[in-house]
Amino acid sequence: MSLLLETPRPRPVVARWTVGDVVTIGNVRWLIRWAAGDVVILASTNRSNGACVWETTRDRLPTKGTR
Repeated sequence: MSLLLETPRPRPVVARWTVGDVVTIGNVRWLIRWAAGDVVILASTNRSNGACVWETTRDRLPTKGTR
């Protein structure tokens, strides 16, 4: 069958983390403060011993919609 006659398949929609989203990793909630490309800067929101900032990449974050 010709490739021109095949119906194109839609790409799956992938949810991406954006600035302002809260990511839970372990028992710490992280607020995404800045994101550009694959680089993400997170700030902890529920640590009793002070705020902590963490720089990582999007592929290291859990899948959006899971805990």
